[in-house]
Amino acid sequence: MKTHQEKLNELKAEIRKAIPRLMDLSDGCEIKTQSGTKYKIYLEEESFYNCFNEKVVTTSMTKPLSTHSYTIIGHEPLLNDVLEYFLEYTSLDFNTRQMAYILASWDLSKSKLSDQSPELINFLHDLIPNK
Repeated sequence: MKTHQEKLNELKAEIRKAIPRLMDLSDGCEIKTQSGTKYKIYLEEESFYNCFNEKVVTTSMTKPLSTHSYTIIGHEPLLNDVLEYFLEYTSLDFNTRQMAYILASWDLSKSKLSDQSPELINFLHDLIPNK
């Protein structure tokens, strides 16, 4: 049986794979270095921040990064991305009850998928085709 974190990771990976803009190396994008350290890019600051939002002075975005020095993880999926994925990129035939459940269960005070309830993550994960 998969853990909540495994289901969340699979769900985010599927959404990112389907929606190319979530993989753009732009403001808010997460990357992982070869050493495994994760960073979030904030272009206006021209520096990297780790996932705890602590400023890390490693390199400036004004210098090109070697494509071999990091892997793009992508942007955090938001409510609009989740809806776009299920409505546009899957062949699921959503009924009104399923869409109402997603919208009613989404904590609108938290826009990120990863901040949503385990029950909603489980529900969405179970909707992923071929999982």
